[in-house]
Amino acid sequence: FFLNEAATTEIYTEQIVGSVRCVQETGTWGSAYDTEEKQQAFRGIGLIISKNPNGIVKDFAYLCDAICEFKNTQPDVEEIFRQLVIQFKESASPKWDEYFSQFPSDLQQKMKQRFN
Repeated sequence: FFLNEAATTEIYTEQIVGSVRCVQETGTWGSAYDTEEKQQAFRGIGLIISKNPNGIVKDFAYLCDAICEFKNTQPDVEEIFRQLVIQFKESASPKWDEYFSQFPSDLQQKMKQRFN
């Protein structure tokens, strides 16, 4: 399947994360409802990012913001979010604290509340 190829997952990761970033920057993210389609989209995003976490490094804060705005997640989607954060945190270690300190302060607070 196409997700097994590193170059392909990088392309898809950049395109999907770029879309999340665009929605967040235009202020339309908050107006999106927590629908089943949104749940399914985040399942797919999680799958792609888990195959190539390096593809999201420069835009991880945007994804975190999108995750924090997603309030009514189904348990499996919440677990996907948790695993993405753990995976990224472990891969960024020991520089996680330095990287995380560059997030906007309100996002840092939301992330700490949601993922401890």
